[in-house]
Amino acid sequence: MIQWIFTILFLASPIVTQPVDPKVGVPSVDEQGGVRFESPAQVEAASVAAPSRRGESIGVVTLSESAIVMDASSGAVLFQKDAERQRPIASLSKLLTAQVVLDHLPGWQTQTSLSAEDNFLTGAKLQENVGEPMTVEQLFWTSLIGSANNATSALARSTGLSSDEFREAMNAKAQALGATMAEFFEPTGLDERNRATAQDMARIARAAFLREEILKPASQSAFEFDTLGSKTHHRVQNPNRVFKTFLDVRASKTGFTYEAGYCLASLVRGSEGQEVVVVVLGGESEEERVTDTKALATWAWENYEWRK
Repeated sequence: MIQWIFTILFLASPIVTQPVDPKVGVPSVDEQGGVRFESPAQVEAASVAAPSRRGESIGVVTLSESAIVMDASSGAVLFQKDAERQRPIASLSKLLTAQVVLDHLPGWQTQTSLSAEDNFLTGAKLQENVGEPMTVEQLFWTSLIGSANNATSALARSTGLSSDEFREAMNAKAQALGATMAEFFEPTGLDERNRATAQDMARIARAAFLREEILKPASQSAFEFDTLGSKTHHRVQNPNRVFKTFLDVRASKTGFTYEAGYCLASLVRGSEGQEVVVVVLGGESEEERVTDTKALATWAWENYEWRK
């Protein structure tokens, strides 16, 4: 029996500094024309050369409420729109959850299962019975590809941490990554109190996509597995449309709730191998967040130069 998972999509937000049109963000450059580093963590990462500005573009029009482009290698912010406003981030929370799980990993082949409490959660879910054995790895991939909330909840529990301990670990991890305005209350993103700025979310996404264990599932369009007990076959589908564009997307995570709007965090590679993290938060539609991501990545390639 093949069971399909369709995801609810979730994402994050950015800050406007000077634009005449509130939909237009501005490049992040200092008075001397250099790239601005937004946090001590980014300054430390600046041992990797940041890209340099070229051209006279004042920015790019985006429809999402917040947006940011960050150089993946140096952590330098290349563009931002309303990137310092704290917003709900929905399932983008799962990018931090995955990092905390890796920090407390019980073993990829450790057996676990869904609880009644897990299956009571709303939104995207793995259609599986309570108590059916699966591996931690299967739940990890299901969480990142299918954004399944029950799988994510079970995954967090598999670490052996209590709910309070896992929440504390999430917030400690966010602070360590320089996401100082981020707040987390649970691992799935269903709680609208899970909030962050676009800058925070870019730092969290950058750190997540640097880890191969996250990068690999976050780049897949689907994932298939059989449970360990009844051998039920599942196909977990990723409906993220950014993978179907002209962009070379190395990894991406969606997010959506009615309060958060349509969010997207992506790692995008340019024609010369340069990579940027693009985060858009508070979009009004799936098409809008994908269109904004394409526009932001293209603007970065056209207006910055990377050293070879």
